[in-house]
Amino acid sequence: MAATTAPSAGASEMPFTPENLASERVGPVGVNELQCHLTLLQWFKGLEQGDTAMDFRQLLLAEVRYTQWLQLLVSWQGPPEYLPLPPIDVAYLWHAHMLTPVKYAWDMYRLTGDTRLLAFSLPLHGYNDTYGQTQEHGLLKSGAEYWIQATGLPYHLDPTVEPDCKVACPWCRHKYSCSWDTMIELRTQRSPKATLKCPACDALWNRDTVSGQIFWRDVLWHLEDPDHRFLRGTQYSPVQWSELQSAIEKDHTILFDGLTAATVNERISSWKSCQWHNILREFNEVRYRAKRRRRLRGIRSTTIPNMIRAYREVNGPCSLDLGLAVLRQRSFTQSITSITWSDSESLGIAIQRYKMFMGLMKGKRCRVLVPTLDVDLAWHTHQLFPKQYARYTIFSTGQHINHDDTYSKSRLNTQFALTAKLWLKKYKTPYTASPPKATVWDHLKVTLAAISGLSDSPMARRLSARQQLVPSKKDLKRSGEANDGGGDGGEQPQSGAVGDQ
Repeated sequence: MAATTAPSAGASEMPFTPENLASERVGPVGVNELQCHLTLLQWFKGLEQGDTAMDFRQLLLAEVRYTQWLQLLVSWQGPPEYLPLPPIDVAYLWHAHMLTPVKYAWDMYRLTGDTRLLAFSLPLHGYNDTYGQTQEHGLLKSGAEYWIQATGLPYHLDPTVEPDCKVACPWCRHKYSCSWDTMIELRTQRSPKATLKCPACDALWNRDTVSGQIFWRDVLWHLEDPDHRFLRGTQYSPVQWSELQSAIEKDHTILFDGLTAATVNERISSWKSCQWHNILREFNEVRYRAKRRRRLRGIRSTTIPNMIRAYREVNGPCSLDLGLAVLRQRSFTQSITSITWSDSESLGIAIQRYKMFMGLMKGKRCRVLVPTLDVDLAWHTHQLFPKQYARYTIFSTGQHINHDDTYSKSRLNTQFALTAKLWLKKYKTPYTASPPKATVWDHLKVTLAAISGLSDSPMARRLSARQQLVPSKKDLKRSGEANDGGGDGGEQPQSGAVGDQ
């Protein structure tokens, strides 16, 4: 059952000395769930390949397997808690997908037209119980049997089995092969030197054209059922759907006014029409027509930018490139697993501070905040329970808080200092991740250094190294303490390390 109240006042009065820290909870997340999550992150860390090319090959193959897992979720008839354990590589991408909660909610809604898939949480306890176990462990055995029977694929992914990347041309469906190096460059580089041309129809395969065709296919999918099918990026909230539905429907009506299935099919069949400079030209024409007809104000200002961001150069089945999302999370994984969380007290404090962090977001729709490492652990863990997370953030802050890890380090550093300032003002205690034994003066000196932009001072660096308080900019880069940013982008700044939908 999701929490439905804002963080209590008591939490802000005594942030470092609460009673019964081992029983501290936020919705379904307690100390035990944080410990299980840390175990899972150790497992993920073990999946990293020493070779960069092999590493991304594994992620591309896992992306295909994750797509099939999503279909298994759609067809699952039993209670969510009885769902078999998916392969660890699938869980790797599922985890990264859940850590973009607004996009995840929208992607799940698009699969079924309702919110039932949000009831599935990542099985943290299952992975904790099977970590380091053999294939004969009951949970792994039943998971493997279900997966193999449903998909025909091996439960354990071996990226070395596929020497070449198999490609099916999106335009003529001709199947051919290319080297993994070529595919990795095409998927990861904005201006790749490599090219991939279909030998049958001469269509160019790259992030630009393939993502453009995905966009047009979704436009056609919408036109076939305009009352129930909507494009990515149009801001779906699992709790506020009734409030947003009319606005989303109006956006689509104005954007695709005059388009027919025959016209869209022509776009789909031509790879040149799928180039994004051509699609953006059509968006500009839509703006011009809407303005001329005095309908431009009918489109929410964030709709077109968010829609473009959810499609452009995103070649996978979701609203973000999952392989790149996994890679972005590795700095956090490296930082959090390098710390020994030896007692329940530290994890209980992390949960309490996370609730206080969410308290800074209440009623603020244009604020970007950055968590400390302990807060981030609790925040990430909460997001692995999508339905409960959405309810908690909406009822306690007034918005579906997003999590966005795409901000630059310089932006994160600036917003981290802002977060420290707001925290000190609201809770009258420094914004640090240090243990209770640190003196108030030590906390205050480093927090003031961060607020005043002096976190690179010798004093701040010495205290940071000694007590793991607010780090310098150099330390931030190394430790990843200000690891995640927030906000889902668009023309309007989003709340966030964090952000609203």
